[in-house]
Amino acid sequence: MDGTFLKGKARGQLLVAIGQDSMRQFYLIAWAVVDKETKSTWTWFCMRHIESNWCSKWRGGQLKKLMWWCAWSCYEEEFKDMLRQMGKLSETAVRDLLHYPVEKWCRVYFDTVCKNGMVDNNFVESFNSWILEARHKAIIGMLEDIRIKVMNRLKENEDTVRTWKDEFSLDCMLLYHDFRDIAHGCTVEFNGDSGFKVTKGEDRHTVSLHSKRCTCRAWDLFGIPCPHAIKAIQHTKGDPLKEISWYYSKESYLITYSYKLQLVKGRKFWKVEDSHAMEPPPIVKMHGRPKPNQDTLPEVSLSQLFNIEFADDEEDPQIKHLIPSERETRIEMRKRLQKNTGTRIIPFVGDSTGASTSKDLPFSPRKKKSQKRAATSGNQLESTKEKKIEKLKVKKASASAQN
Repeated sequence: MDGTFLKGKARGQLLVAIGQDSMRQFYLIAWAVVDKETKSTWTWFCMRHIESNWCSKWRGGQLKKLMWWCAWSCYEEEFKDMLRQMGKLSETAVRDLLHYPVEKWCRVYFDTVCKNGMVDNNFVESFNSWILEARHKAIIGMLEDIRIKVMNRLKENEDTVRTWKDEFSLDCMLLYHDFRDIAHGCTVEFNGDSGFKVTKGEDRHTVSLHSKRCTCRAWDLFGIPCPHAIKAIQHTKGDPLKEISWYYSKESYLITYSYKLQLVKGRKFWKVEDSHAMEPPPIVKMHGRPKPNQDTLPEVSLSQLFNIEFADDEEDPQIKHLIPSERETRIEMRKRLQKNTGTRIIPFVGDSTGASTSKDLPFSPRKKKSQKRAATSGNQLESTKEKKIEKLKVKKASASAQN
């Protein structure tokens, strides 16, 4: 869920609930105009926002890289390794990062039901750019524009999936091929039943083909066989492609986009009862001193600002320059050959949904200093009031004497 400010005469915010399809594109679920964001509307954490807050204090490129690698970690031992590496650069930076609940931004503690390991809001930024022009219109005009854009998008995406040459989405196949390349550097041991011990570097993982689980949690989390699972399946002469989750299939994608928005008659046909009439959100005074009126440049989209040419669909930009690419950094690093020692055995963790809680982390969150001021008594308030009045009288008398 995310919110974006309206730019028309009627101020307020557009709150949107957005999902993601198997091509990692946004899928709009619901949207509504509200007066402002409140605690009752939404509470969430996103690695992109944590990064902007955390990096305002810690700007080192290596620290930022390790921060993202912490978020991308899939099992706790790997997460702890990243924290220790970051701690060698700055223990305070690690403790500041752990101030944010790790269950909200680190894959290690995500549940594995949705088969999605996203830790950022890249696709939300893409949606905000998609409706940039509509946000400048009046509320009804804006909502109509969004409805029409969503209606057309559902039809266009359905037509696109029918052109797929493979049974699974392109994004899914890219990750699968990366995992298959990493699997070449793994070694496997088989117990003769369904249990496999697969080693990559110092970590030895257990793979269960019956339950489709691996202790690295990547298979559970993404629904795509991880490198260890691929190595185990290949050992049995099986086909790893058959173990990819149905969520990535063409059939699933077509079902997702089979629900369409229906046509709506023009405004002159709208019949609104007095009891159902809606008013625009009330004007809310913003916090802080009002900004002075000044000539400003017209708002432009990110594509114009950074002079980026988006391929294929100009109305659906994939804003990937804001967040580092996991595929070009972490996954490429994992493809490098390592000496397989298997000295560290990784166990299964998590409840029935795959989620778990953090424990025994090498660093503890940094405690924030309390900024609460002491209570002010009635006598102190009265004394302060009298002092202010006295100062005003002195200023007034001084001004009269000068005149």
